[in-house]
Amino acid sequence: MSGYDRIKEYLGRLRKEVAQIRFRTGLILAVVLFVLLVFLVATLEGFFYFSPQVKKFAVGILFVVLGGVVAGNILVSFAIFRGWTERYSDRKLAELLMSKYGKIGQRLINVIQLNEQIPSLKRGVSSALINVYTQEVADELEGVPIENVVDSSPVRKAGIFLAVVIFIVLAVTGYNFRFYKAALTRLKNVRTEYEFPLPFTILSLKGNTQVLYGDTLDLSFEIKGKLPKQLFLSVKFPDHAILDRIRVEDSVVTYELRNLRETAFYEAFVVNKNIFRRWSRISSGVDTIRVISRPEILEYSFEVIPPPYTRLEKAVYQSSNREVRAYPGSLIGVNILANKEIEEGKAIFKSGKVYPLKVKKNKGKFDFRVRENDEFLIKIYDREGIDNISPIKYVVELLKDGYPSVKVLSPRGNFELNESMVVPLGVKISDDFGFSACNIVYRFLNKVENLDTFKVAFPIKEKTLPLQELYYDWDVGSLGIVPGDEMEFWIEVYDNDVVSGPKRSVSRKVFVRYPTIVELFSQVSEAEDQMVDEARDILEEVQESKKVLEEISLKLIKENEIKWERKVQIERELKKTKELGERIKKLSQKLDEVIQRSKENLLFNEEILSKLARLQEAFEQIMTPELQEAMEKLKRAIESMDKEEIARALQNFKINQERFEKELDRMLDIFERVKIEQAVDEMVKRINDMVKNQDSLSRILEGADSLRNTAMLRLANEEEKIGYDMTSLEDLMKTTLEDMQKFPVMPSEELNNISEEIKRMDIASDLNEAASSLRNMNPKKAFNRASSAADKMHSAANMLEEFQKTFKVRTMEEVLVDFQNILSHALQISKEQEKISGSLKDISYGSDKIQDIMVQQSWNVENLSKLLSELSSLSGKTFAVSPRVGKYIGQAYSKMRSVLRNLQEGSVAVSRRDAREALRSINDCSLEIMFSMENLLSGGQATGFKEYLKRLQQLASQQEGLNQETMKLGLGGEGGRLSLQRLAARQMQIKRALEQLQRQMRGNPDQVGDLSGIVKDMEKVIEDLKKNRVLRKTIQRQQRILTRLLDAQKSIRAQGYKKKRKSRTGQDVVRESPSLPSDYGEKSSLLRENLEEALSKGYSADLEKVIRKYFEILSTEEEKSEK
Repeated sequence: MSGYDRIKEYLGRLRKEVAQIRFRTGLILAVVLFVLLVFLVATLEGFFYFSPQVKKFAVGILFVVLGGVVAGNILVSFAIFRGWTERYSDRKLAELLMSKYGKIGQRLINVIQLNEQIPSLKRGVSSALINVYTQEVADELEGVPIENVVDSSPVRKAGIFLAVVIFIVLAVTGYNFRFYKAALTRLKNVRTEYEFPLPFTILSLKGNTQVLYGDTLDLSFEIKGKLPKQLFLSVKFPDHAILDRIRVEDSVVTYELRNLRETAFYEAFVVNKNIFRRWSRISSGVDTIRVISRPEILEYSFEVIPPPYTRLEKAVYQSSNREVRAYPGSLIGVNILANKEIEEGKAIFKSGKVYPLKVKKNKGKFDFRVRENDEFLIKIYDREGIDNISPIKYVVELLKDGYPSVKVLSPRGNFELNESMVVPLGVKISDDFGFSACNIVYRFLNKVENLDTFKVAFPIKEKTLPLQELYYDWDVGSLGIVPGDEMEFWIEVYDNDVVSGPKRSVSRKVFVRYPTIVELFSQVSEAEDQMVDEARDILEEVQESKKVLEEISLKLIKENEIKWERKVQIERELKKTKELGERIKKLSQKLDEVIQRSKENLLFNEEILSKLARLQEAFEQIMTPELQEAMEKLKRAIESMDKEEIARALQNFKINQERFEKELDRMLDIFERVKIEQAVDEMVKRINDMVKNQDSLSRILEGADSLRNTAMLRLANEEEKIGYDMTSLEDLMKTTLEDMQKFPVMPSEELNNISEEIKRMDIASDLNEAASSLRNMNPKKAFNRASSAADKMHSAANMLEEFQKTFKVRTMEEVLVDFQNILSHALQISKEQEKISGSLKDISYGSDKIQDIMVQQSWNVENLSKLLSELSSLSGKTFAVSPRVGKYIGQAYSKMRSVLRNLQEGSVAVSRRDAREALRSINDCSLEIMFSMENLLSGGQATGFKEYLKRLQQLASQQEGLNQETMKLGLGGEGGRLSLQRLAARQMQIKRALEQLQRQMRGNPDQVGDLSGIVKDMEKVIEDLKKNRVLRKTIQRQQRILTRLLDAQKSIRAQGYKKKRKSRTGQDVVRESPSLPSDYGEKSSLLRENLEEALSKGYSADLEKVIRKYFEILSTEEEKSEK
């Protein structure tokens, strides 16, 4: 056998081994498939209970599949054995051998390739060598075992897989043995039909049923067989569905359906979740619930009509709101709309009330009145008597008509009653709907015999306004209040609730006291003492500041440049001066408060109040514009750090500061005098008040037998109080006497004599004994002592009243003497100045008389300085000195100095003019002094305006009548134009009268402003009326004229009481001076004209005598000059 044949034989054996392994593996897998198919069919039979046809088909398929798999395995194995497949060809087997043994397999592949190519080899290739090579390969193959070449592991793996499958199938069938046994039995009996058994059935006991609308239905289900753990209930409505789980504990299961309103379909069922059970769902079947309609309220509304006192509009609440809110007493109407016709209905309230409904078809209504919070429901019935189920519950909530509130706006705290006996009340009241009443409730606190409360109506004009601020001047003068009484009051307010009754609220309590005159005077005196002390402190600080500034001035002269230290010092003094001005301003405010308090309580007469008002105004104006300007210039100068500029500004500031100091010192002197005058007035008022009280007590004690013990004790207390006031009066006299001794002219000796006489009377002893007798219930003895004290008090009062007159006369005489001396001095200066003016008329430059004239002018300058000193002294005693006096003296002084300077320079013509100007200023000064004397003689600053007031009232009345006629007439025809001309003439008369009144009051320091503004308006009105036109502006001007005339009267009445009511003229009144004219030949004629002009001003007889004397002196000097 050749080597190649041996190789072929070896490969055949190898292929056979491969075919055997493939056959065995396929056979094992066929068994696995058979087992799985049998298991699958048995499982399906267990679940589905196949019919005989299905079972036959399934078994047939089982055997067909098994036969096909076995046959296919045999064919494949035979094809491998025969080598029909490329996968198991010689070359593939050689490659398999190469994968195991490498080199042998490669050589085998070479041999196969060489033997396949032998027929096609070319000549020259040795076939012997091929055979040898083939023989060697064959020999090598003999040593390779076939079992080592072929892999037999697939057989082993298939066997293991079969074992696993058999194990799993046995485990599953063992777990459900009965299931698979029954299934295999049914499969075995292919031709037999088997039925599927259910574990239980569900039966609906209600079935198809019907129920009333809104009722509750109990569904029942019976379970036959094995009870499941739970079942499901499905209820389907038209627009929604219910799926609920029911726990099964018995064979009969129930379920409650509430408030059924729609037809529904229902069923009970159980769903199988076990895959090993044949059934999927067991149901009771779908049944129907048909709902029979009940009557039902589809819509409702509430109409609320509030009680009339609320003045509220009616309100309507629609179906969206089940809660209705209303005030007590409101009428509520309820309207409903049902889904069907109703036979009857009723509203049932929680409070127990029942209201029948008025029904009509499917509508119903009723009404009720609200008294309390409540709830109600509405029951309706159809024609079959079926009612509505679960009716809506409606809530009636009572709105609260709150309590009114009241707040006292004024007085803000405790209140002190003054002589007006008026308590100015301001209250703020509020309520929901208005008020029915407001009262002032008061009671006395210190009247033991009467502690009851009393009421006074507080007027309300508009009781329907919910929020108001009311103001009312409560006059308590009729309540019998006397000084020292105390009371408290509060405000009570009632709302207008007529349903539940008016509700009441009260305010805080306000304490009211009517202070005694002693207390009032003590308060004023204490306040003024504090002001004086404060003013003296300010004066001392001003003086200290002067010293500091003087030192700074000296250092500035020595230093070459401004040091920072000087700058800081000057700034500090400026700041200090500003602060002093603020302190004085506060003093002015305090003094204004004192004036107001004194005026309200009628503590002082008008003259004293006028002086206090002038003093207050002086304090307010002490920081003059010149001083403020000087401070501002000094401030700018120190910012520039220019030494010369600072020196000039500092000097200017020092001058104004000096004036500030003198003015403050002058005001202090006047203040001291005014305080003494106040004290004298106070003594008279206090003694008169005590006389009045003591006379009243004496009259009561005269019939004291009928008095109760409590009344006697009260009288005893009042007697002791009068005794205390008497002692206090003696102390006041002592203090006033000490103050008077500072001023020698004042009648201190007379006051000392009166004081000693009053002490000798020992009035306090009588009063104390009367009080002691009253406490011992001995009214007769008390009456005797009280009468004695009253007689002595009358005597003391007469003495003090006489002393007051003496004091006024002595004070007036002192001032008048000073005025007369000053006037005489002024006339003398005028006389000398006239001589100088006359001497300058006939001289020329270089005249020998110039030196003599300069000496005369120097003497006159010195006399003018003395006059200024005298005026300064007088201004420390009275406010009667007009500010224009100082102005004219300043002008005269300036012109006299100018005369001297121009004469030195040889300017005779200029000196002649300045001399005439100086004479004119001196003459104006003399006239102003006479005007001041006239005011003083006419009754003082506070009373000199009585005639002026009366005349202003007449002019205001005339202007008011003219205004009314003008408005009535308006624009008209020819008759209207004639009337307008008449009205123009009347306006002209009023204008002339006002101008004359102004001229008469010229120079009076108390004149209230300049009325020239009124005159200008009058001129424009006259112009309009003459042009026959009445425009809106014409009416407005006339109204403004009347308003200003009335305001002028009010200002004069309040002159000195309010610091801002004081006014000044905007311009100086220009008058023709009685100085000598330049035309010497007409001098006498001009003097007579000036005399006539002066006498035509309407001055008093005394002043006319002074004026005549003055012009007589001028005339005499003129005649001497002519001779």
